[in-house]
Amino acid sequence: MARVVTRFTAPRGSGPNLDAIAVGHRYAAVFDAATPKSDDLDGAQAAAARLVAGLVDAVERSTADDVDLLLGDLVGVAADLAGSHRPAAAGALVDLHSHEVLVVSDTWVAIDGRATFFGHEFERHTSAIRRAVTLEHLARGSTVDDLRGTDPGRAAVLSLLRWEPRLGNVDAEGEYFFGTLNGTPIPPRLLRRISPGPGAHSLVLATDGYPVLAPTLEGSEQALAEDVAADPLRIGRHGGTKAVAPDASTFDDRAFLELDLTLPPDGA
Repeated sequence: MARVVTRFTAPRGSGPNLDAIAVGHRYAAVFDAATPKSDDLDGAQAAAARLVAGLVDAVERSTADDVDLLLGDLVGVAADLAGSHRPAAAGALVDLHSHEVLVVSDTWVAIDGRATFFGHEFERHTSAIRRAVTLEHLARGSTVDDLRGTDPGRAAVLSLLRWEPRLGNVDAEGEYFFGTLNGTPIPPRLLRRISPGPGAHSLVLATDGYPVLAPTLEGSEQALAEDVAADPLRIGRHGGTKAVAPDASTFDDRAFLELDLTLPPDGA
């Protein structure tokens, strides 16, 4: 059994928060909608928000007998909400009874403070290309504030990032393919299954809005603030595919869910 200790989510700035937490009677989850890159940004953001809301509702209502059946239901939700924008989401699910965790992609999992990030190679490579472009602009005299506003490195890799969804749920060998909730079946080879084991006490699921996952929310928030202050262009140790925008406090939305694995769910 497991009980929620901490749940927290926040947007990167003044825009919509496309990360979410779901807690039901049998399952809990964190979700992270892919950042829209459409020319119709408002429409794409609205579609992503509908997807996340639909996934949360499905988890909280679920009576599925196991986490794989729940995952199938979530794939169906994403298919129903695909529309013209075809939003997608990363995330991780946990069975509050068995403690089994199923990771789709791009999510942190920490067991008793030992954290692992389940990312994928494509974004690591695009981040490296963006870093090279950004460093070239700095070498030619651009300031950090200039580059936070224009982010030429992001512009350089944007076509690659728009191609990235085509790599989702490809059932083939290759380090660039990844699982995603986009309405198509997720090949088992792209999922990660984690069992905390009978002696585990705590479990944390968090989205990739945290460059470092500490054992507590407070520690994770502090590490995030320090990372943003030290590297607002995100070209250092925890580089990424975009800088911290001038009107934002961080680079991405974030969600943090902490469970005590020794307690029964609320209402049990």
